[in-house]
Amino acid sequence: MPAVVAGVDCHKDAHVVAVLDDVGRVLAELTSEGPTGFQRVIDEVQTLGHVTWGLESPGSYGRGFAQFLVAAGATVLEVPARLTQRYRRHASRVGKSDPTDARAIGEVVLREGTRLGRFYGDSPHEEVRVLYDLRCTLVRDRAEILQRIRHVALRLGMVEPAAKLMRASALQQLAHRLTHLTPTRASDRVLVRDLRWAIARVRLLNRQVSEIEADLRPLAKQYRQLAAIVVVLDILAADPILVRVLSNSMRV
Repeated sequence: MPAVVAGVDCHKDAHVVAVLDDVGRVLAELTSEGPTGFQRVIDEVQTLGHVTWGLESPGSYGRGFAQFLVAAGATVLEVPARLTQRYRRHASRVGKSDPTDARAIGEVVLREGTRLGRFYGDSPHEEVRVLYDLRCTLVRDRAEILQRIRHVALRLGMVEPAAKLMRASALQQLAHRLTHLTPTRASDRVLVRDLRWAIARVRLLNRQVSEIEADLRPLAKQYRQLAAIVVVLDILAADPILVRVLSNSMRV
């Protein structure tokens, strides 16, 4: 049988599936309305060829279907939303629609399948994915607050904070300088409080990120196959700090 890919656009109540051949032609478009339709969709897609599935959200709305596919012995790849958006720009259909998104997800699997991570369901791989997702959220929140700190510090007329502001020494230095400010305007007093709270939030986020990295270290030691998961591929592309954490942990 020919090889085909199935891109799945997952929603709360229904999943839209686009099946593509090896040159990207759409062979079929199907909809599964709830778990009762999972097996029907799988059976129909399998009549078209040996299928590789791609889901954009196997950790949320698509989790039930992804788990069902894995239990059925299917190969399921995780498709990052940023890649779906890239391929959707080249779609022949104008605008955003579920079939267009499903086709874009299928295009990602077809063109970049070797770069995607495989969904394994409830396994140590899933634990790593959840930990990494949490760490990404914390790091993103920290970056936003650091930008806020720089903005507020400049509004208060303070010397621009150090480049590595997330470091404990830099935060301590900034907090010390803040104690010597004597604002006279009411708005400046509010900004001082804003800055003090922002420093406290960054310190908390630093501790939380460190905890997540500590949880990832033993997993990196125990599961050497992590290098094949999209989690680590994303880290390699975007997070040199965590790459170093994992790399050092895997040298056993």
